[in-house]
Order: sequence, then structure tokens, then C-alpha cells
Amino acid sequence: MDDGSHQQTGRVFNETCDDGNQNNTDGCTTKCRPCLQLGQMGNIEITTDTDLCPGEYHMDDYGDYGVIIIKASDITLNGHGAILIGEGRGVGIVNFRSNNVTIKNCTIKGYDVGLRIEDASNVTLQQNLICGNSQRNIELIDASDIHGYNPSLAATTTCMGLQGPSSGQIAKAGNISSQQAPTSSQASKSRAKKSVPRTAVKPFKDAQAFMSTSSTSSKPKSIRQSKSTKRPAGMHSLYIEAQKARWVSKSSKVVFNSDRVPRFGVAKSLSKGRLSNGDIAGKLLLTQPAWAKDGYIQGEFPAIKLGRKPHFKTIVTMLKGAHPSTLLSFDVLIRDGKRITVVTQQRFSGTKPIPLNVNLSRWKGKTIRLILRVRLLKGTKPAPAVWVNPSLRI
Repeated sequence: MDDGSHQQTGRVFNETCDDGNQNNTDGCTTKCRPCLQLGQMGNIEITTDTDLCPGEYHMDDYGDYGVIIIKASDITLNGHGAILIGEGRGVGIVNFRSNNVTIKNCTIKGYDVGLRIEDASNVTLQQNLICGNSQRNIELIDASDIHGYNPSLAATTTCMGLQGPSSGQIAKAGNISSQQAPTSSQASKSRAKKSVPRTAVKPFKDAQAFMSTSSTSSKPKSIRQSKSTKRPAGMHSLYIEAQKARWVSKSSKVVFNSDRVPRFGVAKSLSKGRLSNGDIAGKLLLTQPAWAKDGYIQGEFPAIKLGRKPHFKTIVTMLKGAHPSTLLSFDVLIRDGKRITVVTQQRFSGTKPIPLNVNLSRWKGKTIRLILRVRLLKGTKPAPAVWVNPSLRI
């Protein structure tokens, strides 16, 4: 029984017929296809059939967009036993508006949400272990026809959890039915009357059901879910809003997405780039300070009203090729009326990306302007500083 990997080459075998060797004299296919070796950075967009290289990956998600984002229909994501481990926030895998998708052989743990399926239908979950995520293991938003087998979606343990509409639902034999969840006593009476095994139905509170991690049946079971009006907390993408910000450097005003005069400073968006540690990441806001003593560059974003628990999230680093001795300061400031407050200043040098999770609850309910600034320290030369997927939870 092949585990789907070939560790020596880092490639994944064609699973049609494979006995784990490259000798085709025994009648087995030896064709291989590349597997995707994950790094430390998230927000990886999947648009075609993808095989992950087996292994344990510690990957944080900043901005609640997902470590892996499925953005195309009619594809399969095969983890081949890959384990995604988060740092207590964000989402492991997101399927957004992609239909007829299969997700299999993945383990997801350590996130706010393990798997989020939003505005999608006909999604198959096969042989996944989704466990130990702080808020929800599986979250469905405007999703329908979700199929699961091996493990099934029967409510027998508390390892895999599902969040559905806030009106309340219960899980039974792998199906989600739209009805008010019963109390524990009501469920017990119902089981006694119908002589249903105790593990067949498990009531849940706040629209949460739990699904098992094992099953002997290979026949797909399905979930049909009504549309939910409940959405996750609002995320404001500063990567997108950066073009509306007012950018200036020590030398002059800076035109966003123009690098005609780099010595005056550069501010631009990059859909993808290689970071200083070698990882490839997407949604990069590049901010290169002006070539001047104590040079800097900063962008002041349009006014926005904050909610009850506002946070700013990103990863700060440099692009590959920047000199490791470069010393920068990534600053986050808030303009509240005429007052400007420095919220945090993060020094950066070397190659290891640094996560930022800045609590802005001091300004909850207020209309503010966020300012992102990068400064040169100790006379170092300018370098391509990047904010990875900068986001404001409002």
C-alpha cells in the first residue's frame, strides 16, 4: 500500500497503479507529478489539481484569508497526509466560490477555523482530520451539497466540528437537517423512544455539530445546508486599499505602483514575490524608503470606522536579495482627528519574517486613519520592505 509519496525525490506518484518503485516491469505506472512543498507563509492560491508534499507544516494565517485558498472549480487538493498547524488564529483551508472541489488526506489544526467553505456547492471531503481548532473545525457560509466520507460526517465524536446557520441544526447519520437543535433532555427522550444508538444523534449548542474521524463506509454522505446570513468578522484588505492611500517619502510625494524614480521611494503592490527567507508569498505591499539619510516612506489610508475588537495583522519582511545587514523599522500609526499616535515599531533585519498582530481596541468605535511607515535605521541603504497581506479587522 503506497502512501502517495516518494521522499527521495519530493514527488508524488500517480495513484492509478503504484507500488512505490520506479520499475515498470511489474505492470505498475511509474509516472510521477510534482508535489507542492509548503513554506512558512500562507495565502497560497490553488487554481488547479494540486498535490501537497507529505510533511508537517507550521503555517500562520494573517488576515483570516486562509493558509491555502482554493480559487477554481473542478479541482482536487490532495494533502497526501500533510499536516497544517496554525498559531491559534486565521483559517487553515478556504474554499471560496469554487464548486465541484475535492479536499482529501489533509490534517488541519491550531487555527481559529480549520476549513471554511463559502458560497460553494458540491464539495467532497475525504480522509481529512480536522481537529483542535479554537472556534470551529469546519465552517459553512452559503454552502450546499457538502459530501464527506472516510471519515464520515456522523456525529459520534467531538474531533470534527461544523458551524452552520445560527437558527440551529442537528447532525444525524452524516446529514445536516434544518431544524431547531433539541436540548440534551429532549434528545435523550427521543433516542429512548426510537431505540436509536446513543452515538447516532448528538445535539449541539449555538449551531455546532460534531463529526466523527472514522468510518467503515466508503459511500459518500451529504450535507444540504440552507443559506446563512452570518458572516465572519469584517476584514479590510489594506493590500487592496493601498492604491487609495496618500504616499510620501522623506524626499517627495510617491505615486503608487510607479518606480520611475526609486531613489525618492517606492510603494507598489505585488501579487506574488519571493521573501528574504526564500518563501513565496502573495498579496505583498512593497514599501521602499527614499535614498536619503534617515529615509522613510509612509502611506496614510482613507478614514475608516473601527468596530469593537479592531486588530491590524500582517507579516513584515524584505524581498529576496535584500542585504541581511539592512536594518528597518516597520511602524504602525493611528491618526485620530489631529492627533497621531505611534502604536507599534517593529525592527527588522536578517531574513526571518516577523508577524505583527496589533490591538487597536483603544480606538474602537472611532473613525481613524491608519498609517504604515518604513524607516531606515543606522544609515543602512534602502531595501524592498514588504508587508505580507496587511489587513485590518474592523
